Amino acid sequence: MSVYIDDAFIDATVGSADRRFRSRWCHLVADSSEELLQFAERLGIDQRWLQRRGEPGEHFDLPEPRREHAVQYGAIEISWRESVALVRAHRAGEAFDLAGLRASAQRASDSASATTVRTPWPVPPAGV
Repeated sequence: MSVYIDDAFIDATVGSADRRFRSRWCHLVADSSEELLQFAERLGIDQRWLQRRGEPGEHFDLPEPRREHAVQYGAIEISWRESVALVRAHRAGEAFDLAGLRASAQRASDSASATTVRTPWPVPPAGV
């Protein structure tokens, strides 16, 4: 089981009219609700801020300055695309396999690089 922090960095302002907070926000997610709530407690995050409680997309929004604290406490850094893959796996009732996902992405990248022809000279435009 793991806790993850993505790199969504969504600009938003939250709060009431008399107390506003502007930041870039990311998502704290986990393999299980219990683990997410325990981790949030260690970070001092109010559990009332949990979004989508009990759903596959359950998460906490964290402002960018708190992201580093989450990493220091052991959250695994993931991309926002990997965060979407985690939610999709949870919706399907499957375990999230970050290592497998990253290996698959690396193979796809390697495959694309292998088919690219690189020359030491500029290639003229077609028809020249």
